[in-house]
Amino acid sequence: MSFAEAVAERAGYDRATVQSVLDAYGIEPQPTAAAPVSLQVTRVRFAGVKRRGGREDESFDFQPELTPGLWAVTSEPNLAGKSSVLLVIRWALTGRSHLTDDVHSWISTVELEGRVGDESFSVRFTNEEGQLSGELRVGDTRVASFDASTFEEVMDSFFLDRLRLDPTPFWQARGGGGETEGDRRRFGWTAYFPALHLPADNPGVLLGDQVQGGQPGVLMQLFLGLPWALTHASARVASNSLRMSRSAHQRRQMEDTQAREATLAPLRQELEATRQRLVELREARAPVSAEEADARLTAFARALGDQRQAQERLGGAQAAVQLTEGDLDEATSAYRPSSRAELFARSSAGWRRASAPAAPASSPRSASGERSRRTHARSALNRSTLTVRMSMNSMALVRQSTRPARSTRRLWGSLQKRKSSTGVRGKSSRAPRPRYVT
Repeated sequence: MSFAEAVAERAGYDRATVQSVLDAYGIEPQPTAAAPVSLQVTRVRFAGVKRRGGREDESFDFQPELTPGLWAVTSEPNLAGKSSVLLVIRWALTGRSHLTDDVHSWISTVELEGRVGDESFSVRFTNEEGQLSGELRVGDTRVASFDASTFEEVMDSFFLDRLRLDPTPFWQARGGGGETEGDRRRFGWTAYFPALHLPADNPGVLLGDQVQGGQPGVLMQLFLGLPWALTHASARVASNSLRMSRSAHQRRQMEDTQAREATLAPLRQELEATRQRLVELREARAPVSAEEADARLTAFARALGDQRQAQERLGGAQAAVQLTEGDLDEATSAYRPSSRAELFARSSAGWRRASAPAAPASSPRSASGERSRRTHARSALNRSTLTVRMSMNSMALVRQSTRPARSTRRLWGSLQKRKSSTGVRGKSSRAPRPRYVT
């Protein structure tokens, strides 16, 4: 029975589902311990210039001869650089420097040779003016080149492969967060190497240089070769990751619920106030009886009928007005020429009657007869003058042009001739200036 089948049988799921979950979280079976692989440093060299304020610069070139066996670095005074030798070796093997800033700036060249399993390797790099560059060789073949940003990655990949190690996942809790707050991390070559180096500044840690993520326990299981150690660590990290995802989902749901409540609260209050207002209005209004309701409906229906009839009458009246306006326009157009001719004819007839000779009431030589004749002529003239002025006003109202004025002058000349023919002998035949009646 495979590992996936065993898990599916115990969990109550089918094998395909279990295998997809194992692949998604990188959980692999490791039932047997890994075979041990040796790592040996055969040569180390580092050189540079020691610069200290107030003192002369001092060059150094450390290159001990290392033969098989157990070695120890000792010196009579302190601060002579014993720890620096071990830290340079760690720097060359891991790609991460733990030297102090001043010692790190002093070193300009590092060379390290060794054996891993049955293969020989070498690491060489320069560190000048803050710029690091180097190469990794296996035998005489250059495997990789690196700079300060890729040095650690190159050494991690190389030694995990040659030492047959797998990165071990662990769960790193976030500061100030709950038990489910954290991130997925991994222990790689840089985390495994502290098991080879026991730092004097942290004697409380048996293996490694920190207790974060359970590093000492992981390194103990790793170097003792306990089976299923990596599988257990991967499953534990996957469980923590699932708990964090579920907790984050619940937190988001709670935040969404709170946000919805904050949005709906004022709307609910407004709705409740509106309902209360409707209740108050319903209570304040007097109830309507069935008879009153029927009467109101009947009056409303009657008003609707009256409105429709009024609209129909209005439409008929508007149509009649339009038709009457059209007839009026036609009548006005036909009336204007005939009215002008009629006014002109009436004016001419009035002048003719006014200018007709009056029969004398007595002998022309009689004084009383002369006065009677003049009075009769003056009255006739006044009547004709009034007739002319009324004709002129009428013609002005119908917008007559200058034609009535010319007719008036002709009639006036005719009247003057008639009056001249009836003058008295021995006196002036010129007729007196007529006086117009206003």
